Amino acid sequence: MAKPVQKNEYVKAKVIDYNHEGQGVMKIDKYPIFIPNAMIGEEVEVKVIKATSKYGIGKLVHIDTPSDARVDPPCMYYAQCGGCQLQHMSYEEQMKFKKNKVINAMKRIGKLDVHVNDVVRAENPFHYRNKTKLPVQMIGGVTELGFYRNRSHDVIPIEECLIQRNELNELMRHIRKLLNDFHIKVYDERTNSGHLKHVIIRTNKSGDEVMIGFVTAIERWMNAQEEQAFIQQITDQFPNVKSIQLNINPHETNVILGKESIVLYGEPSIKDQLFTETYELYLPSFYQVNPEQTERLYQTAIDQTNFSKDDVVIDAYCGIGTIGQSIANKVKEVIGIEVVEEAVENAKDNAKLNGIDNVTYYSGKVEDIIHQLIQNGEKPSTVIVDPPRKGCDQNFLQCLIDIGVEQITYISCNPSTLARDLKLLSSHYDIGDVTPVDMFSQTYHVETVVVMSRVDE
Repeated sequence: MAKPVQKNEYVKAKVIDYNHEGQGVMKIDKYPIFIPNAMIGEEVEVKVIKATSKYGIGKLVHIDTPSDARVDPPCMYYAQCGGCQLQHMSYEEQMKFKKNKVINAMKRIGKLDVHVNDVVRAENPFHYRNKTKLPVQMIGGVTELGFYRNRSHDVIPIEECLIQRNELNELMRHIRKLLNDFHIKVYDERTNSGHLKHVIIRTNKSGDEVMIGFVTAIERWMNAQEEQAFIQQITDQFPNVKSIQLNINPHETNVILGKESIVLYGEPSIKDQLFTETYELYLPSFYQVNPEQTERLYQTAIDQTNFSKDDVVIDAYCGIGTIGQSIANKVKEVIGIEVVEEAVENAKDNAKLNGIDNVTYYSGKVEDIIHQLIQNGEKPSTVIVDPPRKGCDQNFLQCLIDIGVEQITYISCNPSTLARDLKLLSSHYDIGDVTPVDMFSQTYHVETVVVMSRVDE
């Protein structure tokens, strides 16, 4: 069909829906135009900034009739920074959007008629992130830390991020000052020159242990005397900093961390607590960024899953072992599978730290390890999966069907791939209530939990 609008054209219409990223959707002769920051029910004027054969992208010019659910974004960087997408919505509207996002994925992608519960809300929809990754750039002769401008690699200098913990903001400001005071050479990705690329700051739930990582292109980013003085000016001001590390990444890549880390101060890890278990966190460790909502997410999964003391549970995509170790006292045995070898070693150490002796960990792809386990006589009754955004490997899911696993608990960070995977499993499993959890307030991301029970053949 011919495009009814052209690039740079101005159009007016009513916003009738949201897309999966929370952008408003208007239609001109059935042709959809997606508008960031527009809300359902609003009459708006937009400038078309992109027009493909299937859809357009519009820039909001004027709101003729604002939604009652519209609020002023509290963040001064919201219009520039790509980190948040929903600050213009009331929290109530964010919850409606996220629930409907899950419902739509189930219907459109999964072709499933399942019940979706209300979203498990966050008590603290701001200042929740326990980790920040800050690109460093030289701007106007000044070293700046911040976040990338939406869809670019230009850094916006940030004084305060409203979704990260306050101690991270304080450290961010202090480190920026030190980087300028010590005249640290900043990496320039356009010329592949300079030293410092990123600053990573991570804290635990109580805030009494903080880790800082400096990602550099070379090991010798300053001389030893300067380095010692630099570190002391951090630890004197912030005694809760227990680990400072240099991570070396010499490659021209969008991957932030390199393979080698050197401890400059303190320990190689910090400790955090989930429920009653303690976990060691290293610089590359994957760990949920919102600890309060992580406990609600896991508790939802635990409450919906029927565990017994005779169960052998597979914890697939197990990371550093948090989910499996949270339920180890409820079952006979937990078998964790994770492709990242360092995470497996971390999980084993965490099990020792927690005095848990009924967990075993394997490093490899879940679709390979599951076959080895079955051949060795393992008969899992329950499988917990918490895959990355791309969802589960389809051969792995088919294997779960073939071996007749009684119960599958699926924790997802992507409703689209969840719906795809549930569609495959639905011929052999009853799908229980789907429960969204607001792990990432002010953004369009949503976590989801669903438990499936085997249907008798």
